[in-house]
Amino acid sequence: MPSYWPYQGLLFDVEGNPIDGSVNLSVKVYAAIDDINALWVGSISDAGTRNGTFSIDLGTVGGEQLKGIIERGEAQFIGITVNDGIELTL
Repeated sequence: MPSYWPYQGLLFDVEGNPIDGSVNLSVKVYAAIDDINALWVGSISDAGTRNGTFSIDLGTVGGEQLKGIIERGEAQFIGITVNDGIELTL
């Protein structure tokens, strides 16, 4: 298993329009939806979006820790913050 985790998503502005351009993303992995302490935290600077779509590789830095969390089945929820906004949870 690679030491990174490919992840794709869609981003829209408050008016429902897809975002185009670069965004900064902060990504946190949690064991439970109500956890306040993340198991893993990563950041992606200048992630490109096209028609709202983005594709990133989580864990390209600190990947061995993320790989262990995934292999042990601890990673259950992801929180993403776009450009220092509020955290979006999945």
